[in-house]
Amino acid sequence: MQRNMLLAITLTIVIVLVWQKYLMPTPPQPEQVAEQVIGQAIPADRPADGFPDQAGLILEREPISEPVSSVDLSEARDIVIENEHLAATFTTHGGRLVSLRLTEYDSKLGGAAEIVLPSEEDTWPLALTFIDSRFAMTAENFLYEHAEYDSADAAVRELAEGFRLAAGKVFPQAEAAEIERQLDESLPKTVGADLRAVMIAVAAKSVAATDSVDSLSARADALESGKHLVFSRQLTPRIKIIKAFTFPEDSYSFAMHTVIVNTGAERLDLGRGGPSYSVSWAPGMDSAERVPRQDELQAIFLEQGEFDQEKLSAFTPEGEKEGFFGGLMVSVGMREKNRNSLEFSENLSWIGLKRKYFFLVLEPLSGLAGASLEALKVKNVEKPELEIELHMPPISLAPGEMSADTIRISAGPMLVEVLESLGPDFEQIFNFGFFDFFGKILLSGLLWFNKYVQSYGLAIILLTVLTRVGLFPLNQKSYKSMKEMQAVQPLVTELREKYKNNPQEMNKKMMELYREHKVNPLGGCLPMLFQMPIFIALFQALRNAVELRGATFLWMADLSEPDRLFMITSSLPLNLLPLLVIVAMVIQQRMTPTAATGQNEAQQKMMQFMPIFFGFIFYSMPAGLTVYFLVSTVLGLVQQYFVQKSA
Repeated sequence: MQRNMLLAITLTIVIVLVWQKYLMPTPPQPEQVAEQVIGQAIPADRPADGFPDQAGLILEREPISEPVSSVDLSEARDIVIENEHLAATFTTHGGRLVSLRLTEYDSKLGGAAEIVLPSEEDTWPLALTFIDSRFAMTAENFLYEHAEYDSADAAVRELAEGFRLAAGKVFPQAEAAEIERQLDESLPKTVGADLRAVMIAVAAKSVAATDSVDSLSARADALESGKHLVFSRQLTPRIKIIKAFTFPEDSYSFAMHTVIVNTGAERLDLGRGGPSYSVSWAPGMDSAERVPRQDELQAIFLEQGEFDQEKLSAFTPEGEKEGFFGGLMVSVGMREKNRNSLEFSENLSWIGLKRKYFFLVLEPLSGLAGASLEALKVKNVEKPELEIELHMPPISLAPGEMSADTIRISAGPMLVEVLESLGPDFEQIFNFGFFDFFGKILLSGLLWFNKYVQSYGLAIILLTVLTRVGLFPLNQKSYKSMKEMQAVQPLVTELREKYKNNPQEMNKKMMELYREHKVNPLGGCLPMLFQMPIFIALFQALRNAVELRGATFLWMADLSEPDRLFMITSSLPLNLLPLLVIVAMVIQQRMTPTAATGQNEAQQKMMQFMPIFFGFIFYSMPAGLTVYFLVSTVLGLVQQYFVQKSA
């Protein structure tokens, strides 16, 4: 039965790995996929007098005031803003994000772990897109003016105190425009005009939405406890855009406030019947691992209170199938399959991406008209690229009025405490699939052991011992059943030889033999089946635990990677743990007489190659997972030895 157990474990590993990677059906290839050009102009066949009501933007007929050719984009500069966990780099070219690093985590390729996927076509996250025939460019083809602030600035502290004092002067049941006016009259004008305008617009919208002035105190706290970067641009004679980013000091999140000011003399309607503008994240999420293919990319989102996550893959410009993923764009739960894009309603709470160890989430805090996610064409199918677009609600502004939209961007490690700090439902991002319940219990046990031994390697060993102790009765029953089968195996062999030409009679006599000797032929297999959920859950937990990333143990430099004792050649490492697994499994086979397994000759020959097969599987597995399997196998040998000795 021990050999049957090995067969079952082998099939389990194959199912877990191969199904996830290769066995999902490949949908038909789309005939044609449109090119993605962020913010491209609407075709010339659109009506010259504007769009119908469902179009995204209604503006004055005059073109924007400054053509692209007159803007020297080479003068763009980068601005870095940091807090305890994040280091973000923005460019004055459009006020976009060009880098977002997790400063506490290293990339296996060097430097800090990067979230922003490098762009070869000047496509960067947090770009604004307007849709109108008179816009020959996006709102990002300009150099923005910028200013930086932090809590040490006296003007920022004065503005924060002004918000606290304004709480007693503002009438919360008023419209947002009236609240803006009241705040403008109440707040000091010593701070920069753009930061002041952003804070007024954001606060007014929050007060109007909640009918409460409590948010004014929260706004004051945010001003005093964070860093602020403000970009601004007079886009047209009647439109001014302000993009402000606020970074709390101790957080894996930062806020993006987009304020549109009507600086003209007439009412400004943006998105009459449709979105006013879109905020995009493109071209995806970078990998911080040595082998990006093993660091799979998944879309994550919460819509109407329901969480979902799905794998993403890329397609090439030629549309040709490559490997097992060719033509597969996005496949999402009960949604329509075989599509390269997804559309979401205004009920989308948040959307993002995750890889094996890190996540990214975009969370609109001030309303949404809809959202979309679309796969982009790439040259390398192993590096999928995509674009997330959040469509903002329509805007109608009287002269001098402002609109404000806020998006919270969160990025960090796949840690339960980090996700829970973001709010309800975010902890669902970190899950182990079907056996999530068992996986999180086992991971909690691993963290508990590490708390006391201060070594994840020792914690894995202790967790393995605890697991084997908990499963001891089941394993003991399996080993005893195997010994009982071994005792009657000569009689079984005689029956097979005697009734080899009469299978029905042979089966009848064998059942009588088992009843007579009180032997259950499935007694060794059934206990093993109850262990499979725990085995799979522990397999997933150790394979995806970010805590093991960079953790050392003995000669192992990183428990999240294969153990490398040394390099045989420049590309071939010697991994010791898989070799020890092979040795342990060979000993296990020698301790298990073939007569006890009831296997035919072909099965016995196949089982001889199982140690090599397992060694091959674990050669590229994380060292932490291999430590668990090796220790579990050795403990199984010890238990099997004492069972056989006592027989």
